[in-house]
Amino acid sequence: MNTSITITLCFIIVSVNGAPHSNTALDSEWITWKLRYGKTYMSAADELQHRLSWETNYKFVTEHNQRPDTTYKVELNTWADQVKTHLVILCVKAWSH
Repeated sequence: MNTSITITLCFIIVSVNGAPHSNTALDSEWITWKLRYGKTYMSAADELQHRLSWETNYKFVTEHNQRPDTTYKVELNTWADQVKTHLVILCVKAWSH
């Protein structure tokens, strides 16, 4: 009986620690961005998925704009939280009409 409890606890710890999580240092920027574009999500899991995409784009924008050799600036827009598969679906729908 002890063996099954140990295995279960190890699985739970690995599952929780291995789950993706957001960068809490960006919380205020995330909230400001969501308010600016009126973003809401169906669930906490859905919001986390969009938040992680937004963080990737936030990092790209920040790094690009800090480069001294760039001749233009980029910024986050209403699409900054979209997962790539969502963007492909949106583009296909737009092109088909």
